[in-house]
Amino acid sequence: MSKLATRLWGSAVVAASLPGQSAVPFWPRERIAALRDRRLRRLVAYAAATVPHYRELFRREGIDPRSIRGAADLERLPLLDREHVRADPERFVSESRAARGALQFTTSGSTATPLRVFHDRASVLRNMAYGERERHADDDSHAGDQGKVGEQPVALGRDMLDGIIKVGKIRSAFGSL
Repeated sequence: MSKLATRLWGSAVVAASLPGQSAVPFWPRERIAALRDRRLRRLVAYAAATVPHYRELFRREGIDPRSIRGAADLERLPLLDREHVRADPERFVSESRAARGALQFTTSGSTATPLRVFHDRASVLRNMAYGERERHADDDSHAGDQGKVGEQPVALGRDMLDGIIKVGKIRSAFGSL
């Protein structure tokens, strides 16, 4: 893909994500929970089918990925240990076509040792729209709960980057967006 095509694609992904992000804070909790659970089911099915660690975990533990129907079911899954991820981070990368161009990021190492994590390009771009919503929520914090559900910001999707991406890293990955 040419540099221009990559920029256009990236801009389109961000632009397509912005309208939904600005509307989410005003949705009823039930709608947000339904979206969260629908995305969680899709994420679990994807991980079970394409990520070596999760494929083996579901098989070893005898868990049918389809039985994970919502956030409440996550307690049935074992917690993931940072050291396990650090020892073999590639086992946590999807083998799907979309993951072939995964971008590698390194956490700041606030727990003493940095951790390598991978994100597909589209998820990084969609997260920009989430960040834009959060930035506006912070700007509007004087306006009561605007931009928030209850007292907490709404976090949706599998692609939340936990604050580890810096603008410079995004620019180096995508060129000047």
